[in-house]
Amino acid sequence: MSRMDVDTKVSRLWDKYIIKSKNYNIPDHLIRWYVRHTELYIKAHTARLIDHNETTVDEYLQAKGRNIYLKNYQYLQMIDALKILFVDVIESGWRQTTPELLLDSRKERAKPLEKSHPGIAKVPLIDEIENTKNGTQRMVQGLSMPHS
Repeated sequence: MSRMDVDTKVSRLWDKYIIKSKNYNIPDHLIRWYVRHTELYIKAHTARLIDHNETTVDEYLQAKGRNIYLKNYQYLQMIDALKILFVDVIESGWRQTTPELLLDSRKERAKPLEKSHPGIAKVPLIDEIENTKNGTQRMVQGLSMPHS
C-alpha cells in the first residue's frame, strides 16, 4: 500500500471519527480532546486497530486509571473516545462481544479514588541501599519506608 493510500485511509478514519463524535453531541471545541485520547491509545499499541480486542482496551484503561494525575472527567472522556473508536468507527472482530457494554460498564465503575484510599501509594517505589547490622550494604527493592 502506498503512502498516499495510507494517508487517505487515516484521513477518512479521523473524518468518520469526528462525525461520529458529533452524533454523541460532543461540542466541537471538545472533540479535539477525544481525538487526542484516541491518538494516544493508538500510539500506545503496535497492532492494527482491527486486531484489538476487549482485553487490549481494558488493560489500557486499567493502566490509565492508575494515573493519580488523570482527572476523573479526563478518564471518562478517554472511555467515551475509545467507545466512539471501537463501536462507531472500527468494525473490529470483537464487536460481537459488544465493546459498548464493556466500555459503558467501565464508565459506570469509574470514580476517583480518595487521597486516603489504600490503593494509592503513600511512599514511592524505589530501590535503595540499606545498611545491615554487620556493616555491609544491600540493595532493597520495593517500598521505601520512612525511618521513625
